[in-house]
Amino acid sequence: MLDLNVPETRWTGVREVMGMSWPIILGSLSYTIMLFVDNVMVARLGTDALAAIGSAGLWSYILGCFILGVVGCVSTFVSQSMGRGSAMNCAHYAWQGMYVSLLAVVLALVLWPLSFVLFHLMPHTPEVTRLELIYFQVRLPGYLMMALTTALASFYQGIGRPMIPMAIAIIANLSNAGMNYLLIYGKF
Repeated sequence: MLDLNVPETRWTGVREVMGMSWPIILGSLSYTIMLFVDNVMVARLGTDALAAIGSAGLWSYILGCFILGVVGCVSTFVSQSMGRGSAMNCAHYAWQGMYVSLLAVVLALVLWPLSFVLFHLMPHTPEVTRLELIYFQVRLPGYLMMALTTALASFYQGIGRPMIPMAIAIIANLSNAGMNYLLIYGKF
């Protein structure tokens, strides 16, 4: 909390910004960490599988960024509402973010048939293309969860509680590694 009686200097607020930003940075890195773990584990299946998740994962993320960009704006409106002292509006914006997240279902339904065209346009071997389609289509239903978690993370960041999304990101990464082991290697 800034003391309003202390004169502002060039470095005023650095501690506050850093205190707020490090959990957001760690939470944002979680997706990259997840992809890295996926790649390491899939690499044991062979080069075709690794090539497939590389391009399919990239396309999935690029196309999913549309919905993430829209839903991520929740933090802007929530933090503005907090600044105005309108806590009730914070909840309204969080719900609006979750409603907008439903567009992720529409995006996934549109991308499902388009994925055949997308991956057949690339000059990959038939086996890599087959694996790309499988991986990409398995990821499509996850767009909804990705959008919902982004809306809720944006809400918590907007109300000044970035540790909550960071903790959830850590749990998600641990769960991802465990589920990868069970599902990729057939241990389920």
